Amino acid sequence: MKTIIIIKVLFPLFTLSQFSKENLKIVLNDKGPSETHKINSINNPVRDGSLYCQPDNAFFFTKQRFRFISSNELKKEMAMVFNSKADSFMVSGDYPNALEYFNRSLKINKEIDNKQGITKVLNSIAMIHLKQGDYVKSIEYHNLSLSVSEEINDKQEVLESLLNIAFIYNFIENYDKALDYNIRCLSIYEEIGNKEGVADCYNNIGKIFCQKGNYDKASNSYYQALAIQEELGNDLGIGITLSNIGLVYKLKGNHSSAIDYLKRSLAINKKIGNKEGIAGSLSKIGEIFQRTGNCDSAIIYSTTALKTAQEINQVSIINNATKVLYSAYKSTNQFKKALNMYELFNEINDSLQNKKIQNEKIHQEYKYKYDQKRISDSLKHAQLFKLNKQDRQRAAEKEKNMRFIFYLFFSLTLIIFGLILRIRSIKIQTEKDFLQKEIQVLKSTAIIHMALYNDTSIIGQLDRKKIDTATYSLLNDSDWRILTFLCKNPTINNREISEQISLSFEGVRSSLKKMYRIFKIHHSIENQRIALVIEATRISNSI
Repeated sequence: MKTIIIIKVLFPLFTLSQFSKENLKIVLNDKGPSETHKINSINNPVRDGSLYCQPDNAFFFTKQRFRFISSNELKKEMAMVFNSKADSFMVSGDYPNALEYFNRSLKINKEIDNKQGITKVLNSIAMIHLKQGDYVKSIEYHNLSLSVSEEINDKQEVLESLLNIAFIYNFIENYDKALDYNIRCLSIYEEIGNKEGVADCYNNIGKIFCQKGNYDKASNSYYQALAIQEELGNDLGIGITLSNIGLVYKLKGNHSSAIDYLKRSLAINKKIGNKEGIAGSLSKIGEIFQRTGNCDSAIIYSTTALKTAQEINQVSIINNATKVLYSAYKSTNQFKKALNMYELFNEINDSLQNKKIQNEKIHQEYKYKYDQKRISDSLKHAQLFKLNKQDRQRAAEKEKNMRFIFYLFFSLTLIIFGLILRIRSIKIQTEKDFLQKEIQVLKSTAIIHMALYNDTSIIGQLDRKKIDTATYSLLNDSDWRILTFLCKNPTINNREISEQISLSFEGVRSSLKKMYRIFKIHHSIENQRIALVIEATRISNSI
């Protein structure tokens, strides 16, 4: 039976190879059929599946198409062949060859004035530069495509260029430019009556306002998107937008409204099986409960968020969920679980930190190329045609000197930036190693206490008498209140501490600096709080 099935599957592929090649020779040698019919005879086998199931045959037919078109000088078809080759190179990650064939296609399309073909090729070239991280060139080619698309009034290509440019500007955190291009997209979508596109643009605009800290404008944009998506019945879009609105309320401190919208988003995401949306909503709800002191609910929501995020390997959600769980377990004296979450958080945070450093390098490279292009353009657009020969020589020498100074300055900047990153990396690793040792000490202490007293509530409680003895009673009542509160939640910020214990913000900062000196904490700001909690807990648990 298996043999019959295999024969049934393979037989069409075998006959495709033999039958198509033989028939192709007959068709190409026949003087009757039109050139279009002959071209289709070459194209059809590839379109019918040879490209994916028989790469050798696909190459054969593409080669035959290339020879036939070359001999008949069908330039538009030749450009399409080059596009096909370029696409195959781009899919396989061979960007230099992809660029070569797209440029060949671009040249032919310009020769025959095929402007629609020109716009598509320019956008493809822009996408390759984007994949290579060359944002300046990517924007340059998208703008060239945009100009041609507007000239021939091709709305679809105009939108593609605008959206891609907006995406790049948003990625490099130039939010004003990103906003401008999204607003242009919105105008076109409204003009052509594409409601789904309008809703997407409102969502994009809302995210930009949110990143800029303008929460009221962000909410307005999200509500406009939500109204359209509800009209269209777009559940996926509704779920995303409800979550975005919930995030805005969370950032504004309106926790009850935030939870309401996030739960609505959660319900829709569960309905359509969107695991990323489910994990994101659960994580945000858990974080709000933790911030408002409802640790039990925070643990329930964040644990489910962590499990779901791990299933789809959503690193940023895993990072947020472990951070919340660490604080919640710590506040409820579940120290073994807290330490486990802290270790997982450190592991995930390291990978995110490395990604952040890599993005910073990319941004520096973009800035360098952008500045270089700006300098080059300013020099090129000077009115050199009005200068005599001697003036042009002076201008060229000045340009050479400016370039040298710029290259020298940028090289020094890169070296300094690299040294800073290296020093920071070494420092973070050293502190991490130290804290891991401290965690092991705490684990050992916890095990001893549980073995002796069979009581986990002892672990982590501060013993003021022991701490006063160790610090020569240098802590006053305000210091003690801050330390106690910090042990319950080491990730809380100074502003939240000042609100909780009715002490000024500067008073909290001053008290923390004092305790860092008393407890001899010499680590970076990122780890000082954890180190302080560990030291105070160790002293309290000492026998």
